[in-house]
Amino acid sequence: MGYWVFSLTALLLLAADQITKYWISSVLVPGHTLWSFGFINITLVHNSGAAFGLFPDAFWPLVIIRSLGAVIIIAGVIIFKRLLQNWGGLLILFTLGMVLAGTLGNLIDQIRFRYVVDFVDLTYWPVFNVADSSVVIAMFLFAYLLLWPRKSKKAKTEIQKQG
Repeated sequence: MGYWVFSLTALLLLAADQITKYWISSVLVPGHTLWSFGFINITLVHNSGAAFGLFPDAFWPLVIIRSLGAVIIIAGVIIFKRLLQNWGGLLILFTLGMVLAGTLGNLIDQIRFRYVVDFVDLTYWPVFNVADSSVVIAMFLFAYLLLWPRKSKKAKTEIQKQG
């Protein structure tokens, strides 16, 4: 079950990321806004750097870092699946699937275009995309898992036997 949660999460979010980027790129040119609603705009931006536009035009370092990140996530889930599930249940695998989707979504853009397609513009924050959102939400879920740890299945079983 755990591999399915991880894989399906990564696949669905990666598909959503690539479809939205394709659609926005097909209807807008960079710098133009499709629509604006209060503080939320849909504006096409080409980001040649990392998060917040850091390290612009650092193509190879970003490709290498994103590739290594994806490999480490996949290998970690394969090697430590049982340990991860005991620690965070299916939520940890869902969270890692979100991080993988975000990593691969931006890696695909970086390799194809030499930039990442961003389009969600909150006006007070750098423009971002579905992949970026996926990673940020995953970080909040990781924080939740770290701050409010669950009891492992083994510990729950022992508590039930005692009670």
